[in-house]
Amino acid sequence: VPVAELLGTLNDAGKRGRIRYFGGSNWTSSRLAEAEAYAREHRIDGFVASQPKWNLLKQDDMSEAERQEPAVLLYLNGQDRDWHTDSQVPVIPYAPAANGFFAMEGKKPEHKITEENTARAGRVSQLASELGASPGQVALAWLQAQPFPVIPILGTSDIEHLKDAMGAVDVDLSKSQADWLETGE
Repeated sequence: VPVAELLGTLNDAGKRGRIRYFGGSNWTSSRLAEAEAYAREHRIDGFVASQPKWNLLKQDDMSEAERQEPAVLLYLNGQDRDWHTDSQVPVIPYAPAANGFFAMEGKKPEHKITEENTARAGRVSQLASELGASPGQVALAWLQAQPFPVIPILGTSDIEHLKDAMGAVDVDLSKSQADWLETGE
């Protein structure tokens, strides 16, 4: 759907009081930028946030053509992260805890266990030990350490998991710690 049509429909629904704010789910940064430019040019409301699947796991790199395909689960890549840094449009990621991958120290079998993700899990566990935090808290704190607003969507039916995740608000990572978790450098 062209952004003009989509934003027109959303703004009409807003004028009728049916919605207050809206965001894009699984949109590339180039499409978000297109929507933002259109909204600004036509002086209408644009997206207030983006909702991708995103966490500390290293995802398979997707070509730009693959990223444009409908119904694709979109992970933030470097270009997307740069755009969010510049625009300050918040990211509201789902699966921010990687479905427990880091809390289980990288031993969750339903995930694609790669050498890189195993190394990241090791770094998360090491830093958690140093900070007196849980690995799950450190993985969520990594999201909060980004140079743009991040509001993770947590989903759990276990009260202990929820309590643990809520403890991430007390874990402040420096830029160098966040970079090290991701790159090992």
